Amino acid sequence: MLKRYVRWLVHGCGVTQAATARVLNSTGQRTPTGREWQAGTVSNLLNGRYDRRGTASR
Repeated sequence: MLKRYVRWLVHGCGVTQAATARVLNSTGQRTPTGREWQAGTVSNLLNGRYDRRGTASR
């Protein structure tokens, strides 16, 4: 669900990955490792790097 929302923000609305990270952080979302989102971790989510852990949809 989170990945779909992030994909919509970035690809559907043209929001930058950095701005998407700010949106996620402002709503209390954290990466699967518990850290705040950054442009690079948004990219990791979009590129499926968190899928291997099975946590991208949390």
